[in-house]
Amino acid sequence: MLIRSCEGRRDYTGGRNHFAPLSLLDDPETLAEYVRAVMSGDLSNISRLFGPLAVRRSAFG
Repeated sequence: MLIRSCEGRRDYTGGRNHFAPLSLLDDPETLAEYVRAVMSGDLSNISRLFGPLAVRRSAFG
């Protein structure tokens, strides 16, 4: 599942891509925490909360 921040409806490029496993759909509270961490833009918070879930990936390779 792809989660990405944006600055409004006209922000067609958005922020950095963050991938989360589909298994988070079974745990809405954890998914909400992950989304809040991505939206805050604090990558250290994402890593602290989710460890191996927060894998940095490049869109080009």
